[in-house]
Amino acid sequence: MGWIIIKNTPIPREISRKTPILRRFSTQTIRKDLVRSLRQLHKLAQKYSKDDTQDPVSRERWGRLAAYTGQTINVILNAYDEVEIEKSLHDLKEYVKEHVKTPETVP
Repeated sequence: MGWIIIKNTPIPREISRKTPILRRFSTQTIRKDLVRSLRQLHKLAQKYSKDDTQDPVSRERWGRLAAYTGQTINVILNAYDEVEIEKSLHDLKEYVKEHVKTPETVP
């Protein structure tokens, strides 16, 4: 069995040939799809938590699930924002390096 190195992680050659799609995934796309699914679950949990035909224990459990999914959605969205913020900061640093004279670069 042959091994190849991808980002310092050995992966069997057979696996790397069978999973080229894993190299091209977008974390933003994954987050977007995950948030969509969680929103559907969140709406369903809210619906059942407010349903008067449910017994109080079931309504409480649905309410807790709604709260937990809401918190999870917030964490995912904040992580996305952090990625965007980090990218913007990196771009700003690169711009400053290229276009702004700092005291060290002034003759």
